[in-house]
Amino acid sequence: MLATQVFAMNHITKIEIVGKQPSQIYDFMFGLDKPKYMAWHPEDHAGFIIIKQTDVKRGSVFYFDERIGDFRVNHQWEVVGVIKNHKIILKAIYKVPVYLFLTFDKTLNGTMVTHDLQIGNQHKSDGIKDWFIKKFIFTLSRQNALTKHAIEEFKNLEKLIE
Repeated sequence: MLATQVFAMNHITKIEIVGKQPSQIYDFMFGLDKPKYMAWHPEDHAGFIIIKQTDVKRGSVFYFDERIGDFRVNHQWEVVGVIKNHKIILKAIYKVPVYLFLTFDKTLNGTMVTHDLQIGNQHKSDGIKDWFIKKFIFTLSRQNALTKHAIEEFKNLEKLIE
């Protein structure tokens, strides 16, 4: 389903996590609690709540509160797709389509994390909404802040994961 959608914004950041396996990063993501979330990016993370957690992971809902540059992101996210130890797909519970695809691929030195944020869609009825997102919400400075945040956040896992 998601692979056939075209998004107004597609922002990809790749971060290599040295010395950590995909399974360790996957386990960290599904083992989050508020103290771990706060330690993950102490400067930007403000709050975390498990709304619903399922045994199969899919259908779990989490609330994340963080600052990315000048933008505050505080939404609930539902896990809509999972490939164990490889991929997590989150969908924001928000008024426009927002998806976060996290992919974990083994490298010689550890794991390559692909952080892929996709916002909006290109259906004719939503063209104005997509233009608005590009022009006023997900500006170039916010894209740069997201890249910086994702790199800092995931590089912190080199120290946080044992």
